[in-house]
Amino acid sequence: MFLALPAYYIRSWRLLTLTMTLPLLFLFIFFIWLPESARWLISVGKYDKAEKVITKVAEVNKAELQKPLFTKEFMVEQERIRKEHRPTGLDLIRTPRMRMRTINLVFIW
Repeated sequence: MFLALPAYYIRSWRLLTLTMTLPLLFLFIFFIWLPESARWLISVGKYDKAEKVITKVAEVNKAELQKPLFTKEFMVEQERIRKEHRPTGLDLIRTPRMRMRTINLVFIW
């Protein structure tokens, strides 16, 4: 319904597409300032960047953090887990719950 009013006044589909997508391009500028997820950074082994993100969040929330945030044992364990299980396409259908999610997403897309 949001598209109906502009489509009524802009008859060219190319100009309509440009008119509707141009404002969204400005949103991509904000991705420069968005930090990556701390969970993602930890999972790929970027502990220094993850610590910066978590520290910043803790400052905003006025929370106390333990020092050191990531112990050597934690990093060794995470590295072992990362090397032990490399994700594959079969992981999408391995468990019944994940299988249903995958099928659901296939139909949605």
